[in-house]
Amino acid sequence: MKKYFITSTGTEIGKTFYLCKYIREILSGGYSVKALKPVITGLDFNDLEPSDSGQILNALGEEINRENILKISPFYYDTPASPDSAAILENKPFLDYKNILTHCQNFLEKEDKDYAIIEGIGGIMVPLNEEKTVLDLIKDLDIETILIVGNYLGSRSHSLTALETCKNHAITVQKLVINDFNSDGEDAEMVAKSLRNFFKGKLEILQ
Repeated sequence: MKKYFITSTGTEIGKTFYLCKYIREILSGGYSVKALKPVITGLDFNDLEPSDSGQILNALGEEINRENILKISPFYYDTPASPDSAAILENKPFLDYKNILTHCQNFLEKEDKDYAIIEGIGGIMVPLNEEKTVLDLIKDLDIETILIVGNYLGSRSHSLTALETCKNHAITVQKLVINDFNSDGEDAEMVAKSLRNFFKGKLEILQ
């Protein structure tokens, strides 16, 4: 079973968009896939379809309902903020990191599909609670990473910082994906050309 963790340089960069596209490609190729987005914030149970978890269920061909949402996103807050801040704003306990890690490990250990993919929340350094970040989760899972970056002004520095962080923590970046979504004049091919000087692995431009 191939196992990947999708992370990025920040929020709204395109992790879920890429994951859904990847899921559909896997399924169209005749392979099976399962996906998990263990932590999500800003979750509105009255409007589940547009949520990241709802989009993932849709790509998997599963019904979008509360039960299925909680299967792939069991750790959540209502407030659209980092999990540590959402806990404070909602006056709720911080997320239990050990529970998140165990849930993800169990998901990966059950080899019932050809692919198992976990999507993180926000960027690679987003705090999950007052002590742990997404980076800690990737390290503890010992899993290859797909890093999603943007083509906005400043994305080169953000992308290289994320790549350097992964390198310093012995995290393997299986693929670097540039999401060609921005309209501020930055050309994705030029961003790719810059990043290829520093990253020699697989690189994809997502359109």
